[in-house]
Amino acid sequence: MTDTFFTKDSERYQRTLHEETTKKLKYYYKSQDKLAPLFDDPEQSIDTCYIQLALLNQTIFRQRKEQWTSTLDYSLTYDTGQETVELQDIWNETDELEIHHIGIRGEAGSGKSVLTQRIAYLWANHQLWNDRFQWLLHIPFRKIAHIFDNNKKNIKYQWLKIMNELNIPQWITDDTDIVYSKNGLLILDGFDEIANELNQKPGMQKWLQYCIDNRKYSIIITSRPNAMCSYLKNPRLLNVIGFQSQDIQKYIHSYFQNISNDCSDHYYYAEMLIKKLNDNPQLKLLSHIPLYLRLFCYFTRQQIINEQKEKEDLRSKSDLNELNNIPISKLYKKFLECYMKWNWIKLNGTKNKLNGQDMFNTFEMEIDYLSHLAWEGLKSGQIIISCKIQQKVLNIIKSKYPREHISVMSQWSRINSFGFLQGQESMNPFHPIDSVYFPHLTFQEWFSAYYLVDCLYQSNETKEHQEVCSILMNEQFNPKYSTMIPFMAGMLYDNIENGKDRSGSGLLYFWKLLHSSPPQLTPINQMMLFVHCLDTCKADTESPFLSLKLKCYHETVINSFKSWLIAWINFGKNKYYTNRYMNRSLNKMMKTHLPTLQYVLVHRDIHSWIIDQLTQFKSMILEIQKKSFINNMRFGDEFSLLPYLCISTETLDIVLQCFEASIRYDLFNVDIARLYGEASMKLKEDQLDSVLKFLTIALFEKKKYDKAIWSLKAIVPKLNERQANDVFQFLMNKKEIWNYLQTCLH
Repeated sequence: MTDTFFTKDSERYQRTLHEETTKKLKYYYKSQDKLAPLFDDPEQSIDTCYIQLALLNQTIFRQRKEQWTSTLDYSLTYDTGQETVELQDIWNETDELEIHHIGIRGEAGSGKSVLTQRIAYLWANHQLWNDRFQWLLHIPFRKIAHIFDNNKKNIKYQWLKIMNELNIPQWITDDTDIVYSKNGLLILDGFDEIANELNQKPGMQKWLQYCIDNRKYSIIITSRPNAMCSYLKNPRLLNVIGFQSQDIQKYIHSYFQNISNDCSDHYYYAEMLIKKLNDNPQLKLLSHIPLYLRLFCYFTRQQIINEQKEKEDLRSKSDLNELNNIPISKLYKKFLECYMKWNWIKLNGTKNKLNGQDMFNTFEMEIDYLSHLAWEGLKSGQIIISCKIQQKVLNIIKSKYPREHISVMSQWSRINSFGFLQGQESMNPFHPIDSVYFPHLTFQEWFSAYYLVDCLYQSNETKEHQEVCSILMNEQFNPKYSTMIPFMAGMLYDNIENGKDRSGSGLLYFWKLLHSSPPQLTPINQMMLFVHCLDTCKADTESPFLSLKLKCYHETVINSFKSWLIAWINFGKNKYYTNRYMNRSLNKMMKTHLPTLQYVLVHRDIHSWIIDQLTQFKSMILEIQKKSFINNMRFGDEFSLLPYLCISTETLDIVLQCFEASIRYDLFNVDIARLYGEASMKLKEDQLDSVLKFLTIALFEKKKYDKAIWSLKAIVPKLNERQANDVFQFLMNKKEIWNYLQTCLH
């Protein structure tokens, strides 16, 4: 009897303790309602960011799990086997199997970390999964990676250290016991950031394996595609695809409303940026990635600040034209110039104006430190850069930039004042005491490229020069360098364009080193690396400032790429060839890389050839009226290539004509709604207007009705406010169509 009493009393105590612990968790996660700051941006509500998800077919995932894709892969087209899923539904059972593990993958800047922060925030506010999970812990891997050593300490000790790092207010040791209770959700964010360290940290391996084996936990792990956690058991795999078109507009308006007291001004600036993005297909595609959209807003905000300081009216200027056709590597340079200008104004006011290059000269020491630090961290596989590496780089900087006098601000003080790095929670006037990280991994990759470009120009005898040569010749396929190497090409090209290296010796040497790599078993991987490097050089084969040798290198890459395109685009070949070839790795490789290219696809040789192919394909479709029913089956596979060829206004016009023909002639093996959805994000406003006009007319024709209404549904998320209102008013006036559309939507 006494034992029963004590058992019940103990259970009551544990229940009370867990309730109090849960309250602390919810109070803390409710307070995490702001996005992490980017530079000097005002705080933004997490409600301004809603990240869409897409289900990823597991078979496709297994085929791709070993394939590295670029951190700048901002393709937003849906592959076969994908469908959107609402956040609240991701735990729903499939095939009667209970889901305990979910892997969420996404490219750099796609919003994985914001998504995990939002999940914790919604749970704390009783808006998500409260009936499923009694407690929740949001654990960014970057916060806890450094606490694990080579010793396999017991799990309880590891949990105490982890909770200490999370620094939840009023948390006591007894609160940690909640991790041993049922119905808990662990959200582990950024596995890719610690994947390279895992083998050297048995303690972390043991803890992670314990969490995954523990049936009391449900687990969400986020990562880039190249580093998904292999420990997960039968996970449901999701793919982050970034912002939809309407999310972009909402985010931009929320951003400028947050920084402006004048309603008319913030609306004008928001609409100005939206128009700029809509008028430029490449910028529009980039803006679907939350990181880039935020940077576009930041760049525009800097223009507003300039206007206010200089008493000029931005409405009469076209500063945002700088964003037109700008390579990614140069875009990051622009963002860094904005940041340096903000730092300059803080220190010196607005009297003395500096241009971009003056900024780099003024902050030469700070940029030197950041670039060297970025490289040392990336080389060591450290996204969270240790104090040891910081101190090593700081010692080099002190030797390179000695203080002229004791009254001059120290190097370390200047670096801290610059304030670009994050994670520095406390300030020591003499040396680093906290691990730090860049605002985003792509910034670390850009700064690493900046450092290596400088090393490339150094004497052949220096170890730094020899190191960069070794990287380009022997490690060009190392996944962690897949974005950095094309960044280098873009910087070297920029040096020619701006007159720093008029002879082009740096870029020529770069190409020679890349071509010195040993032959590859799969040459298409090397070709794609060369294509991405050429793309950051604007696929330039004509500019008079390029030497004949450089033009020759660039033409060689173009011709090689064209030969692969010819093998891939097989319009006009027989049905059996098409089906056999479409299943090969070339198809997947092309669909992965083509959406990331800015310039190569619009190079005159490539572009004219693609237009010829599309024109021939359109002619083939028009001939379908004379063919038998069986023969038009083969068009389904060929139509699936068309969204990837929407590279210019001219190609888009032909592709849209093909889409219209597929509805007009009722081609039965073409998923036209999906194709419209994929292509619509690349359309300019007037092209979308034309599509809407065609589809609304098609609604009144019996044979076209079904395809038209499903196609209309597919493009609705891409419409701007005016277009959406026009469609809504049209449908409201046609009740029978509106009712059927409602049925489709549900």
